[in-house]
Amino acid sequence: MPSQTIKQLFGAFLCFFFCGSALPSLAQQVGTNNFDLTECINYAITNSVTIKNGLLDQQSAQARVREIKAIGLPQVSANLNLASNLIVPKSFIPGEIVGRPGEFVPVAFQPAFSGQTGIDVSQLVFDGAYILGLKAASVFTQISEKSLVMNKITIAENVAKAYYTVLINQERLKLLQKNYARLDSLQYQTKMLFENGFAEKLDVSRLTVSLNNLKAEIQKFERLMSLSQDLLKFQMSMPLSETLTLKGELKQLTQSTNTAPDPTKRIEYQLLFTQKELDELAIKNFKVQYYPTVRVGLGLGANAGNNKLGQFFNVFENWFGNSAFTIGVNIPVFDGFRKQNQIRQAQYALQKTQNTLTDFSRIVDFQTRQASLSLENAVQSMAAQKENMVLAEEVYRVTRIKFKEGVGTKLELIDAETSLKEAETNYLGALYDAIIATIDYRKADGSLLESFK
Repeated sequence: MPSQTIKQLFGAFLCFFFCGSALPSLAQQVGTNNFDLTECINYAITNSVTIKNGLLDQQSAQARVREIKAIGLPQVSANLNLASNLIVPKSFIPGEIVGRPGEFVPVAFQPAFSGQTGIDVSQLVFDGAYILGLKAASVFTQISEKSLVMNKITIAENVAKAYYTVLINQERLKLLQKNYARLDSLQYQTKMLFENGFAEKLDVSRLTVSLNNLKAEIQKFERLMSLSQDLLKFQMSMPLSETLTLKGELKQLTQSTNTAPDPTKRIEYQLLFTQKELDELAIKNFKVQYYPTVRVGLGLGANAGNNKLGQFFNVFENWFGNSAFTIGVNIPVFDGFRKQNQIRQAQYALQKTQNTLTDFSRIVDFQTRQASLSLENAVQSMAAQKENMVLAEEVYRVTRIKFKEGVGTKLELIDAETSLKEAETNYLGALYDAIIATIDYRKADGSLLESFK
């Protein structure tokens, strides 16, 4: 969908700008609300227009089943027809009948007022298309249910990525603020040393420039954090005016990648399989149309006629009953090979669905393997970046001690501080990549929605 593509591109832009970030935070109806990931997904599913429409489609499919079932129930209709013949039509009879030989005498065979009423009851006895129609309608409801699940998976994926992006962004902002406090302290100490003749003005200027740049970066990041949170609210179908906070914990998601790919766990495969059942039923439906259909009926009625309106409504004297029992059998004989060609078209459609099912199994195998390798690489990269961050913290600690004791230079301290900041940023980026890779793997192996319950 175009709108979904726009959201993904926009999220990718934020992810790139924040060195591994991209989306938002959340809220509820009144005041400030703390949501964890499960609550975020549940809120999105509850309020998504796509899900609401999917539920309506599901209800519509169920109503369609009941509609088809109604065809096999007794059909009852009642009728009442009253007529006032303003000009009664006349017919001509031979005059010999009334003693006027050689002439045709006009005679009115209809009364001035006439009426007819009745009740007709019919029942379908046998129709192969009806029986298969019931099965097809039931399968159709399964398609609407599976489509609803697929929409929930898409929402869960988008919200989960947005949720962890906000947590990453929050940690990123904390690191920037921590680095600013650390650099501000260093700049203040250097300034005092300069005022007492123990440091150069160039050192103070360098630190001031770095401090100003970091301050501008924090301000810019804070503004983009608001945009990131609004994007998460958008993914959750939440009003942007709501105030939201997250209470989840930022950590690597556990995921085993040793299981063999199973395409039957993917909702797309299940949808294709259900479509295959519909195609098979379509073939059977055209074939059973060669069979006869049988229907029985019973009609009860009465009719009346009189030249006087007052006497017309005398039910017991002027109305005469009638009834009929009918059996109708419709036997197809020749349709110009129409059904034969319909069967061929349905067989071709079935073959296409079977080809897609076979190909989808291959696609799932590739996607699962690719997601597994990406996850393993992301986890290894995260471990390496974490080790680098620990080493950078140690280097900064030792360099700062050496500087305080007068055996280290200001340039070494600035380089150590810059390296630590870069290592911390790289670790958060690697952690985010590992989390996103885990979500992608869960989607590939068909366990995404269940993993967030």
